[in-house]
Amino acid sequence: MKKSKKLKVKVGIFLLTLFFLLLLFCYVLNRIEPIVSTKALAILRTRGTRVINEAVEDVLREEEVSYLDIITTTRDKDGNVMSLSANMVKVNTIKSKVSLKIASLIKGEYKSFGIPLGNLSGTYLLSGRGPKINVKLLLADSVTTTLESTVEEMGINQSRHKIEMIINLKMAVILLRKQKSVDISDRVLIADTIIVGKVPDAYTSINRLTEEEEGDVFDFMAQTE
Repeated sequence: MKKSKKLKVKVGIFLLTLFFLLLLFCYVLNRIEPIVSTKALAILRTRGTRVINEAVEDVLREEEVSYLDIITTTRDKDGNVMSLSANMVKVNTIKSKVSLKIASLIKGEYKSFGIPLGNLSGTYLLSGRGPKINVKLLLADSVTTTLESTVEEMGINQSRHKIEMIINLKMAVILLRKQKSVDISDRVLIADTIIVGKVPDAYTSINRLTEEEEGDVFDFMAQTE
């Protein structure tokens, strides 16, 4: 009987200890989860921007992209600019390769990272110390890429034509108990040039380079009489 009572007491103490440890674990988890989430999303935004810039840089270097590869300029007999036409085959190739490169980088070197437990203390002395909380990075949804074209006046008979790529990327991290996502958008200059020559005061500009705008990116013929 005594052994049976002692066993029950030990089991009771064990279960009570386990219960309090579980409560302590839940308390600590609830305390650190918001901190981990904030730090993880901050790292995610930084890494997302780095991935975008690295992907664009790699593709532009591999494709050896120049302004003349993307835009063809048409002039009249006096040398005035009449229109700028987009090479949509090249545009779509760049967009596709950038999207694939981003996905490849995320699945490769950027697939996960660790946050040292000391970083959650907010104390400089403990920063970078302690075991790491592993955070897995995911590419949520697809990458969307668009090219924008803008013309800026630079002076008398001079204009700057810029081609920029806008990348929208939705990324997610798997945290302690849940998944968090963040939308990352970045704008990267692909090519630009200075257009020398008379440009009409009134013209039609099309910002987004898509299949519908293949004929005329900027139609300088659409001017007031």
